[in-house]
Amino acid sequence: MSINPIESAFHELIVLLKETKTDYLLIGGLAVLASGQPRMTQDIDLILFIEKEGLPAFLKKAGKKFRVNPQKAIYGAKTRGAFSIAFQKVPVDVIIASTELERSALSRKVSLRLFGKRVHFPSPEDLILLKLIPGRTKDLADVEAIVARQGPALDKKYLRRWAEKIGDMAEDMRILRQLKSLKAIEG
Repeated sequence: MSINPIESAFHELIVLLKETKTDYLLIGGLAVLASGQPRMTQDIDLILFIEKEGLPAFLKKAGKKFRVNPQKAIYGAKTRGAFSIAFQKVPVDVIIASTELERSALSRKVSLRLFGKRVHFPSPEDLILLKLIPGRTKDLADVEAIVARQGPALDKKYLRRWAEKIGDMAEDMRILRQLKSLKAIEG
């Protein structure tokens, strides 16, 4: 039986993260699978908790199994806080953790089984917030699916507190309004 490309890339990525003892949170389509509803995904997305000085060693280790351009990855990490690597034809999009919300999400991580491995995801509340920040159409659809599945179990006070904090920092209350319209928080 052949394993699909996403599953193969996933297994190699988890081995890399364990070998390098790097904290992470899986986000994107794989996280929505765990908290919302299954949807097709062509890549793997994660938040990586790594110090800048540790990135070259991580990339060197990744280069043994993944396609990596270390200079481009380091430049992306410095300028955008993100970079990509690939396993065969599967892109792995990496965000370098840099915010208080991401650190909070790591402290609240949920460990679940996916493809036979126990891995780390953000809590449903943190995934909602992380997806509302960019606010792309597919992110909003993912948030709707998470709210529909998690509904009453969501920590509404946590969502409100972070939505207000993000809104104050950005001087934009869009996330708070979206949570209210989805009925993820009260009024």
